[in-house]
Order: sequence, then structure tokens, then C-alpha cells
Amino acid sequence: MYAAPTTPQSIGGVLDSGFRLIRECFKLAFLLGLAAALVAAPFNRTLRAVMLDSPNAASAPTVLIGGLVTIVIVLTLYGALLAALDSTARGQPLALSDALRQGLRRGPALFLVGLCYGVLVAVGCVLLVIPGLFLMILLVYAYAASVTERLGPIASLQYSRDLVRGHWWRTAGLFTIIGFIYLVLYAAIAAFGGVTAAFNSGVLETGTLPWYFDIVVTPLVSGLVAAVLYPLYIAAYRDAKLRYEGGDLAARIAAAEA
Repeated sequence: MYAAPTTPQSIGGVLDSGFRLIRECFKLAFLLGLAAALVAAPFNRTLRAVMLDSPNAASAPTVLIGGLVTIVIVLTLYGALLAALDSTARGQPLALSDALRQGLRRGPALFLVGLCYGVLVAVGCVLLVIPGLFLMILLVYAYAASVTERLGPIASLQYSRDLVRGHWWRTAGLFTIIGFIYLVLYAAIAAFGGVTAAFNSGVLETGTLPWYFDIVVTPLVSGLVAAVLYPLYIAAYRDAKLRYEGGDLAARIAAAEA
């Protein structure tokens, strides 16, 4: 049974909590990540085929409808993943059906958070890159906040700002480590893709990977990434909340005593 920390931890302690959460939720997180990738796979293959085969107006409605349906389902699954991991981290595990319902309800907020996050970071990167990197870390917890705190997109971004304020460098260091783990995991799929292309002349001629790459390999890797990275993300988020709530409580006590 996962035992949630009750006090803020060092970066090593956060990672240790994250790895314990991985062990606790590996199967569920893997299955939800796998399911999301399987849902997205047909649309991704169709979109690539349409783009390679001279896109035309007739195919646009089909691609648009398929994309919207895919986004709704994928956001529901990842919202459920965040809800399930956070509930386990709080010692109150959700049933899968409850997590999926929460994911469905928070899907629109997740979509808008992602849109706002992407626009702000992109604009920041255009402004000499550094502002974009700053915002990337400052707003990193907005996704978790939109699901676990049931906040709207703007409130989620503001909540993440409050959590990271005063701890930007620490948060950047923690997510640099998590990002390195991400790169190592995805290096496997890149290597497999390179080997596939080297031994399959059709890949080089058409620019399209074999069906099993999208339907089997990518979903398996996506499931593994979800099972490893999302628990680490939630562990970091819970630690940031402890720091923020502890500092807020201390400030209230100090104000009351003044």
C-alpha cells in the first residue's frame, strides 16, 4: 500500500515517492496509456496517409471528425490516469469507472489547459527562448490542477504558478531528471524505427512505417511511458502542494500572531 509523504521532500525523496507510486499503479497506468495510444493510432495513420496523398477538401471533414473523437477519448483516458494516480497518492484509490468519469468531466478543461500552455510557451520561446523555458516550468502543474482540483484552465495555470513560485530552479532540476527518463524511454522507439527503416525499403520510399509500428510498438512504448512518467509527475505535484500549503499555513499563523 502506497504511503503518501506528509512533509516536503528533497528531490531524491520525491523521485523515491514517484518510483513507489509507479510500483503501486503500474498496471493501471500502463493500460490507460496503452489504450490512449491505441485510440490515437488509426487517426494518426489516416492523417499521415492523407497528408502524403495530396490532401484535398473532400477528406477534411472525415479527418476533422476523427480527430475530434480521438481527442475526446484520449483526454478522457489521460484525465482518468491523473485522477487515479492522485487519488492513490492521497491514500484514497479510485475505482477505474470513477476515474474514467472524472476524466470525461475534466477533458474539456485539460484541452484548454493544453492549448493555453502551448500558446504561452510558444510565444515565450519566440521571445528569445528563455521566457518560454521559464513558463514551461512555471505552468507545468496546470494539467494536474485542472483534474485534481477541478479548476478551470486559467485558474489551473495560476495555481501552478503559485506552486512553483519561489521554487523554480528546484522544479526545473526535478523535471530535468524526469525529462531525461522520458528521452531514454523514447530512444527505444526511435531506435526501433531506424532499424525498421533500414531493413524495409518501402519505408524510405513511401515515408510510412509498417502498421505494426503504430498499432503495436508505439502503444506499448506509450503505455510504458505513462506508467513511469505520470507517477513521477504526480509525486512532484503532491510535493509542490505540500510546500505551498505548508508555507501558506505558516503565513496565516504568523499573521494571526502579529
